[in-house]
Amino acid sequence: MSEWFRHVAGRAGVEPDVAAKAEVCLNEAATNVILYAFDDDARHGITIDLQAAPHAVTIAIIDDGRPFNPLDVPPPPAPSSLDTAPVGGLGIPLIRAYARDVEYRRVAGRNELILTVIGAC
Repeated sequence: MSEWFRHVAGRAGVEPDVAAKAEVCLNEAATNVILYAFDDDARHGITIDLQAAPHAVTIAIIDDGRPFNPLDVPPPPAPSSLDTAPVGGLGIPLIRAYARDVEYRRVAGRNELILTVIGAC
């Protein structure tokens, strides 16, 4: 997926900083779908719709998994030290930090997560 994203972003002339942040968001969101959205072993499709311009990338991740709104997940508590910091669980906070806009909706039994990453204009 990263190879595909880099190819599309490169052809669209997306700024390197915007592309890097958008790639992290895409990978985190898609990984969450793959790991947590389904209760069965059936094949499921994930649709990625990408709109790219030099200063902005909008990504829609659409799946037929169980309903999950990442906007409802509270931020994790700050660890008191590196020793107490959890491994994992930072995908949604990364998405919130890198995406200027995060939208979620459930339409016709499908999750639609729309992420917009914007650079300096």
